[in-house]
Amino acid sequence: MDGRTQGIDVKVTLSWNILSAIGTNGAPNMIGKEIGAVKLLLDQVVPPQHRCLSLQCIIHQEPLCGKFLKYQNVMDVVVKVINFICAKGVNHRHFKALLKELDSQYRDILYHCEVLWLSRGRVLQRFNDLFTEIIIFIIEKDANLKTKNGEHVIEQMNNKNWLFDFACLSDITGHLNDLNI
Repeated sequence: MDGRTQGIDVKVTLSWNILSAIGTNGAPNMIGKEIGAVKLLLDQVVPPQHRCLSLQCIIHQEPLCGKFLKYQNVMDVVVKVINFICAKGVNHRHFKALLKELDSQYRDILYHCEVLWLSRGRVLQRFNDLFTEIIIFIIEKDANLKTKNGEHVIEQMNNKNWLFDFACLSDITGHLNDLNI
C-alpha cells in the first residue's frame, strides 16, 4: 500500500464464502470501530449469515502480552543491574574481564530494549545464565544499587519471591521467543 494506511484503503480479492477469521496486528487502521479494515470487510463483503472471527495474530500477541505481564519488580532490578554494568565503560570492561576470568559461556550481557518483547526474553535468559557472575560482580564492585522501593539489589535478587517472579517471566518470554521463531 502506498501513501495512506487506513482500513478503507484495503482492497483484497478473495473467495469470501470460505473466510472464517481475520488476523490483524491490532493496529487502529485494522480494528477501528467505524472505518477499520476488519469492520469494513465484515460489513461490506462477508454475508451477514456467515460467522467470521476477528483475532489478533499470534505473532503480534507478544506485545499485547507484554502490556499485561510487566513483572515490574523483576524488570526494575534487571534493568538497574544491566545499566550499572553497561552504562559506564569501566564497569562494562571489568564485567567482561570477570566473565573471561570465570570462563563463562558468554562474554557479555545484553542490553534491554523496551520496544521489542523479544529483546526482553533474550535479556532475561542471558541475565539468568549469568546470574552468579552478576552477583559476584556487584559484590566485588561494592555497588550500592537500590531498587525503587529502597531495597538493595542483592537482597532483592536473593529474595525467594523475586526469584520465582524472575523465573516465571524468564520462562514465559523464552517460550514466546521460541514460538515466534
